[in-house]
Amino acid sequence: VQDAQLKHIRQDVLSVRPKDAGDFEALTGLYRLIFNYLLAYLSDGSTERDRAVEREVAAALESVFPRIGLKSFVHLQPDEKATQLDEMSRIVLGIRLFNREIGKGGAGLKNIEEEVYAKAMELRDTLEKMAEECQDT
Repeated sequence: VQDAQLKHIRQDVLSVRPKDAGDFEALTGLYRLIFNYLLAYLSDGSTERDRAVEREVAAALESVFPRIGLKSFVHLQPDEKATQLDEMSRIVLGIRLFNREIGKGGAGLKNIEEEVYAKAMELRDTLEKMAEECQDT
């Protein structure tokens, strides 16, 4: 579901064509689409929206891609827009990871070290049980 939603939003972003350079409504809608794309890209798949995550993504997006950049973004070719969107997604994720490391953010980001450790302990326990079973036979 998440991949389908991500592809749908991405296609919407790539297909926005404002009527003219002053089409404020279209540009605002495009910025909202980019924001929603980033939320979907960075989400863990849950349907709940975390306000702290939204604030962090909004702040990172604004620092990477101020709204004034929309006017040039809309005139890019679809493949250039896609490249920009991919780069933006990675940069926003990087900002959030950096902020988590320095203790100023990272809401909703999984702690990979803890997950890897838990999986390693699970694997160790399974291997020990299997070794015991092999010794018993």
